[in-house]
Amino acid sequence: MTQHHTKKRAADRALFALWDTLPGRATQPLGLSVLKALQTKLQGHIVLPFDKDYDTARKIYYPEFNSYPLAVVYCLCETDVGLCLALVRDTGLNFTLRSGGHCTAGFSVATGTILIDVSGLNDVTIDSVALTATARPGCQWGTFDKALDAAGLHVPGGECGEVCVGGYMQGGGYGYTSVTYGMNCDNVIDMRVMLADGTVMGQERRNAARRAEHGDHHVDDVPGHLEEHAAFVGGQL
Repeated sequence: MTQHHTKKRAADRALFALWDTLPGRATQPLGLSVLKALQTKLQGHIVLPFDKDYDTARKIYYPEFNSYPLAVVYCLCETDVGLCLALVRDTGLNFTLRSGGHCTAGFSVATGTILIDVSGLNDVTIDSVALTATARPGCQWGTFDKALDAAGLHVPGGECGEVCVGGYMQGGGYGYTSVTYGMNCDNVIDMRVMLADGTVMGQERRNAARRAEHGDHHVDDVPGHLEEHAAFVGGQL
């Protein structure tokens, strides 16, 4: 733990040194002191305009959505998300959420907002006895599928391996096997959801899902029911 904090402090110092060289408009309207205070508390990191990684960080899967957020915050834990939401509440700024960035309507990024990226929250745990899986929103479907296949289990999933659980499930989650096993969301047992006010909801799937559908949310953990299978073979015609 001590080693982790030492590395984190060193990384923050290097990041702050970079920020000190950026044009003043790169840190507006938040201001450099606010951004440094946030970064100090985060486990993840912030990418700002004029940073060398900004052009990559601001993009999503579909290039037609060419937006310029005020900052991109890469979160590594639930607390990071809560800190970002506290920031936008305090400043009155808008925010967007991105897990895999595959939203066909481009909702995961917008100009002039804080982009909260949860791709780093990517754990998945399989319980082959209870036939359940618990996945975090940034878990890519390719990773999820490998874990399921190793246990001989299945749930309807994304056709693209880079699609993440959070966005896919909230969009309903239609997959190749949905005719047999239903939509992905039909197989969800529960959700742990952080609302925009920082409140965390769990054990209330229906209410949490309703709040999530209205956009005032961050889905953290998604436990779901699995089906046993031998193998699937198929493809597009």
